[in-house]
Amino acid sequence: MNSALDDVAFLALSENRIALLAGLSDEQTHTRDELMDATNVSRPTLGRILGDLEERAWITQYGQNVQITSLGAWVHDEFTDLLAMMDTARQLRPVEEWLSADILTFELSCLTDASVTLPSQNKPLAPMYRASELERTARQSQVLTHALPAPCLNAHWKAITTGTHHFEAVVTPSVVTAMTDPARRSQFTDILMADQATMYVSDDPIPNIVGVNDGVVYFGVDDDKGAPLALIETDNETVRTWATETFQSYQQDASLLTSDRFAQIQETAPDSNQMEELLTSSHD
Repeated sequence: MNSALDDVAFLALSENRIALLAGLSDEQTHTRDELMDATNVSRPTLGRILGDLEERAWITQYGQNVQITSLGAWVHDEFTDLLAMMDTARQLRPVEEWLSADILTFELSCLTDASVTLPSQNKPLAPMYRASELERTARQSQVLTHALPAPCLNAHWKAITTGTHHFEAVVTPSVVTAMTDPARRSQFTDILMADQATMYVSDDPIPNIVGVNDGVVYFGVDDDKGAPLALIETDNETVRTWATETFQSYQQDASLLTSDRFAQIQETAPDSNQMEELLTSSHD
């Protein structure tokens, strides 16, 4: 009798075997010809694989007809989940040391189906541009951030000024300071003046960017110098609860930033002490 490890290896070492189980996973009856077309394997190869699957009681055959068994469907689902987990784990290898257990209070298994955007040689800022893409298309957005780079600012500004975007944000004082730059202040002011946007300033440090866009969570992973290493996206309910509660915990102790207040801050921009007083003077 084969061991469990033998069965795992049986599937893992052949994409054709996995593809055949996947083709049968709808639990409908399929002909051998249909399976050949779907998997692009030869008839002799198909026959050998089907024989091996039947030997393990994962499928049944009736002449030219093939159907997955309940056992086979279970094996397929669990093995597919394992592949998804391993794929995500592989993508997270470069950033593992930056995944702080003090910040991410959920199990990493919650990220099994997550999508990971990593920088590359051709796209070193890929995580940032992916975040801006998500923000540009969202209708409901909550963002907790220590940075608002131009692509993300522009994405929110476009979405808000076209009337499709409800935006809540908690930012650090450094973000507000950066927005006094003449190249950014106009768009930032438009956001503050919009009825569908609310901005808060937090005195507490924000170690990771966290956003919830239409129920999909994304969070950034930065190195110790603040360089973006990855953007992780998931619609996992546990992670969404973590993101929402994290946002709310910052929001409740943060001060409201209005367009009038921002105008005052611009006037005192050269004086960092006065600016700090304005940013922390009230908690509306």
